[in-house]
Amino acid sequence: VDHVAYLADGRVFSADRSNVARVWGGAAREWRLGPDRAHGVSAHPTRNWVAVHDARRLTVWDADAAAAVAELPVARAAVFSPCGRWLAAAAGDTVRVLSVPGWQPVAVLRGHAADVSAVAFTPDGGR
Repeated sequence: VDHVAYLADGRVFSADRSNVARVWGGAAREWRLGPDRAHGVSAHPTRNWVAVHDARRLTVWDADAAAAVAELPVARAAVFSPCGRWLAAAAGDTVRVLSVPGWQPVAVLRGHAADVSAVAFTPDGGR
């Protein structure tokens, strides 16, 4: 297992090196994420969604249905805000803050001197 996240209902989501996603506990599920190995995951705080980014794309999965909710441009890192209204996604030297579930940019942060490799929100979601 390379990546783990807790879903909103308390179950555990994992992605392994063979690119298989699993939901553990309760209504367990298993599915293949795609051709590329996951680089990271972030769970939505109120829905059983998980954002999985790899070398080609950022996919938001509905863990209950094992189905893609959204496929977005490639991201090196991604995280949902604590309130669940936004998803921050880093690609190159830019961070896009997207509305959830509309997936439209609400802010674009540019000007970093190098590629952005991590994103985060404050615990209160204010920044």
